[in-house]
Amino acid sequence: MSRLYRLQFPDGLLLDPNKGVATQLNKLGVVLPGSAQIRLARYMNKTKAALGAEFNKPQLFYLLEEYVELPHKPKPLKNRMSQMYFSLADVLRLRQI
Repeated sequence: MSRLYRLQFPDGLLLDPNKGVATQLNKLGVVLPGSAQIRLARYMNKTKAALGAEFNKPQLFYLLEEYVELPHKPKPLKNRMSQMYFSLADVLRLRQI
């Protein structure tokens, strides 16, 4: 892996796909770069078009932001087909976890 991400809003953003993204973000007091607002609005429009009525109620969105670059590109000792958990300290200092 070359970088780690974290949640920009740990509780997520509850947004209604039937209302404008910018208006809802302003109401919540959330400031996002224009490009992020555009990407979010496009995603909501595409998903609404694909899912129709299933996507008509408020949805919870999680936005990621880059947390730290990992120039040493750590990787696990073994690839497993299951979940793997690592401590942040190990990821930051070890090449093989």
